[in-house]
Amino acid sequence: MSERKGPHFGIFLSFIFFWGIGFYMLRIILWNTFGREVLTFEDDKISYEADYRYFRDGKTSISTKDIEVVAVPTIDESAKLGILIFTNENQHIDTVLRVPFDKMTELAAEVNNRY
Repeated sequence: MSERKGPHFGIFLSFIFFWGIGFYMLRIILWNTFGREVLTFEDDKISYEADYRYFRDGKTSISTKDIEVVAVPTIDESAKLGILIFTNENQHIDTVLRVPFDKMTELAAEVNNRY
């Protein structure tokens, strides 16, 4: 810049790189502080959305035709936590939040009975 040639291309690459790292860190902090999963049960589909409080991400939906809901225990079996997996013939949704496994099995049974 002292030679008045203007900013180099590397400055723009650095800006994009560090902005990306900052956004990723913001997502992690917001998820760990305010994060929640929103499951919406409708007659013909189930919708999933990750809510970070200030923005939402990962919105997806799955058809309820031939749907199967399974409660899966986490790797650490001493904590007795589990997640839900929604599957049909060509789509699947995996939840992220770990909830006590007995509550997950109850929820999976209710959803399977409904659909």
